[in-house]
Amino acid sequence: MALAAVWLSVAASAASAQVAVSGAVSKPLTLTVADLAAEPQVTIHVTFNTSHGAETGDYTGVPLWSVLQQAGVVDGPAKGGHLRHGILVTGADGYGALLSIGELDPDFANDGAILAVRKEGQPLDEGVRLVVPGDKKGGRSVRHVVGIEVQ
Repeated sequence: MALAAVWLSVAASAASAQVAVSGAVSKPLTLTVADLAAEPQVTIHVTFNTSHGAETGDYTGVPLWSVLQQAGVVDGPAKGGHLRHGILVTGADGYGALLSIGELDPDFANDGAILAVRKEGQPLDEGVRLVVPGDKKGGRSVRHVVGIEVQ
């Protein structure tokens, strides 16, 4: 297969990627890159270390908090039930990162994590990528996001 055909195949699969939002939510969602791109966007500038050196860029996407609000996180009856949630973001390769709801909630840490669909104004080859500003290392920058499970 020619290199151009491989690139088109990767771009097509990234554009058709779907992200399932499940777990402790009142409205499970399945979102495409187009769905996410249609939401109000934010752009963040990040720099983090990777095994290949420093990565810097302007990522554009939807705040993860907004997606969780759409899905309707269901809190348990325990005191502080809202803050007991973990958010597991998983990539197509099985790689995952766990964030706490307190990190995302604007009333607490409000860290600004986004589900990016663009870098430097261009669509991402990986479809959707979790980007967590402020992280020194890119370990929680999950590529090819396919799942968000509220635990």
